Amino acid sequence: MLTLVSAMGMGVMGAAAQDNATAPANQSDLEQTAETVDDETLADTLEHQERIALTNQTRIVAWEITGGTAQVALESDMTAWASISDNVAGIGQGGAVHVPETSHQLSRTETTVATMAVESFQGGESVTVTVNGESVRLSTEMDESSDENPLQYFGGESGLFTGMIMAVSMSGAATWFVLWREESGVIRA
Repeated sequence: MLTLVSAMGMGVMGAAAQDNATAPANQSDLEQTAETVDDETLADTLEHQERIALTNQTRIVAWEITGGTAQVALESDMTAWASISDNVAGIGQGGAVHVPETSHQLSRTETTVATMAVESFQGGESVTVTVNGESVRLSTEMDESSDENPLQYFGGESGLFTGMIMAVSMSGAATWFVLWREESGVIRA
């Protein structure tokens, strides 16, 4: 009996260990999609060339999010750690979703271009860049045409208001007709 209980306990502990072993493996798979390149010329080719201050010593100098890939060029006046996380990972899904995040060490004298695979939602992509607790969200525009207009079945906003005016007018005309008929009937009797 004691042997059976011990074997069952070992099986449960083994299953728990297997679950725990799976989580970090998935997490490291997500982190392997990130790449840090110390190259200032690569930063010059990114679409958005703008300086965005994260902290007094750290700034984004360029960024681009296209085709499921985010690239962020960072400069720092001191050694610091920057993390980039995917804002739209798991949107539209139920339950708990692991948010992909990567970390990169920034050097004092180099421009670091961090690359990360990101998900898309309604044609838009978004990442958050964080250094020393300060964050900036970078995103592309979402495709508004993919959003359904809830009033489309009523002919849009104008169709809805036209329908409301017609309904009020028709009910007013019907009320007038009923009162007119009642008034006529009472007088004749």
